[in-house]
Amino acid sequence: MTETWLSVKDQPIFAWAGLWTNSDEWGGVYTGVMTDNAPELIDIHDRSPVILDPADWDTWLHAPLEELYQFDRPYPAERMVVEHTDAPWFRKKASAPAGPALL
Repeated sequence: MTETWLSVKDQPIFAWAGLWTNSDEWGGVYTGVMTDNAPELIDIHDRSPVILDPADWDTWLHAPLEELYQFDRPYPAERMVVEHTDAPWFRKKASAPAGPALL
């Protein structure tokens, strides 16, 4: 797999649905919400971020959970711009030079 950049054709920036809460142990914690990818984009990955149109932002931020399930669907592939690269998606980190051991 290689790095692939996605954007929405008619939006200079798009919103990725997320969830957050406060944790006694970790403080603020969050996650990005994923869904199945559009069939036309399955060669990139089988999952995709839940992308929200600006008209849906208020609903995502304020609606009860039951109403949020409507966003669990692939974003239309025809509205996406896909930029493939040759850069590997995963690269091993360069190992740090050996130094003195801490005791």
